[in-house]
Amino acid sequence: MKSWKTFLYLFTGESELFVAAVFLITFGTVIATSQSINQLLGTYVYFSRIVLTIFISMAVGGVAIQLSTVKRLTDEYVGYVFSTISVISNSIALILELFEMVTHGANWLGMEFFGDQQIASNSFLLTLGFMIFSFSVVITIFSILDLMDISFGEKR
Repeated sequence: MKSWKTFLYLFTGESELFVAAVFLITFGTVIATSQSINQLLGTYVYFSRIVLTIFISMAVGGVAIQLSTVKRLTDEYVGYVFSTISVISNSIALILELFEMVTHGANWLGMEFFGDQQIASNSFLLTLGFMIFSFSVVITIFSILDLMDISFGEKR
């Protein structure tokens, strides 16, 4: 490693990619088993394109941070393209989450998946929504810092 910042950006990209992959797998599993959930619990699970877009843009942002850092390590290439893609995709996820929080309130994740059903007001879904939002804020800040490091000409 060339510096502690390189390790930090690699770790940030890897953790974002891991978390987004877990969320995408969980999302796919819940949607695929929605009929069984409906028969077992009597609640219907709705397909949410906005939540899917949030998770996909988080995954793209994680891959872009990884590629930017690896490109700078191997080629001494200053990865403007990958860092810019990372900032844009993480910002899209954050803006969509803010839109959902303004539209549906603090329990945006429960409202997206369950609508007006009783299970939508579960405190676990409220906590999970805030955790996703907090994670997106931190990752967006890291991707903006990465782009600023590149813009000011700091090489690792």
